[in-house]
Amino acid sequence: MQRELAAEFIGTFTLVSAVCGAALFSAPSAGLMAVAFAVGLSVLAMAFAVGPISGGHFNPAVTCGMVAAQRFPASRALPYIITQLIGGTLASFVFYLVLKGAPADGKWNTFTAASNLYGGAGFSLGALFGGSEALGSLWLFWVAPIFGGVVGGVIGRWLHQE
Repeated sequence: MQRELAAEFIGTFTLVSAVCGAALFSAPSAGLMAVAFAVGLSVLAMAFAVGPISGGHFNPAVTCGMVAAQRFPASRALPYIITQLIGGTLASFVFYLVLKGAPADGKWNTFTAASNLYGGAGFSLGALFGGSEALGSLWLFWVAPIFGGVVGGVIGRWLHQE
């Protein structure tokens, strides 16, 4: 299982790096299209590179959906999710290191603009890298995708029943 977890770490790290990098450094012209392409291309690349090793989940919502569809053993879900969290957090930490001393007037998005807080004053990277305001919104980015993944998994299981 070490190889599978290493593959999930690499895939999740790559996905989060691509998305954060696109969201922060595509300012101001590329915007959402750059982020959308970053998601698609990084998932595609990692699906081919390490997907055959781990199944290519790279996201706790996908892992939960696969468990709900009974296509992935529930006993292996927690190590996958923990590994995905570590990979995503370390990718975010890279941007913390890169941007912690950067001037405020650079050619990149503010962290408020890159988050889904829809405006407001910029915040520092000192909380879990996004501040308390961003952490207050974090619950929705857990509940909604996991709920959607589980619903999709249940529907998929029903559709594929013989």
